[in-house]
Amino acid sequence: MDSLLPEERELAMKVFGEEMQVSEFAKSKNESRTTVSSRKQRVLEKLLNIIPLGSRLEMVFSIFRATTTYCGSIHV
Repeated sequence: MDSLLPEERELAMKVFGEEMQVSEFAKSKNESRTTVSSRKQRVLEKLLNIIPLGSRLEMVFSIFRATTTYCGSIHV
């Protein structure tokens, strides 16, 4: 996280850490959703370049679990 700029760190903490939606974060900053979404992608790329592979896999699976909805045993 030290390699991120302060505004990138804030974005990472809010959107990835606190599971705030990009649209909510954009509204709170008076920015467009697409601008914040682009910045989110750049931050994610930076994080993936500095995080070891094992931790990256754990992060991907936790994001997947947090953003996937299951209905019984049927994936929707």
